[in-house]
Amino acid sequence: MPRRTDPFEVFHQKVLPALNPNTSHVGELFSLASALLWAVSVILFKLSGNIVRPIPLNLYKNTVGLILLLFTMLIAGLDVAPQSNTPTDWLILLVSGLIGIGIADTLFFM
Repeated sequence: MPRRTDPFEVFHQKVLPALNPNTSHVGELFSLASALLWAVSVILFKLSGNIVRPIPLNLYKNTVGLILLLFTMLIAGLDVAPQSNTPTDWLILLVSGLIGIGIADTLFFM
């Protein structure tokens, strides 16, 4: 009976070495992929704004984004709320999020 391939083993042996920034252009590839995905998402969100009302669409987008961000931070072992941040840092982050994500995105979807 053939041995089953462990996906984590394949990832560590094949994928991670290919992503080594010292041996490839992984940064350039990720930046191009990011720009492409960003452009596609803007188009799709604008089109979905014709079907779904702006506020529920924005709430859905932000909820999914927050879940994925927290999941990524958990996998990477990053602290969700670093103790080194001051209350001023948190206030700036909150105001920036309210204006940029809350208000501006909702207006964009209209």
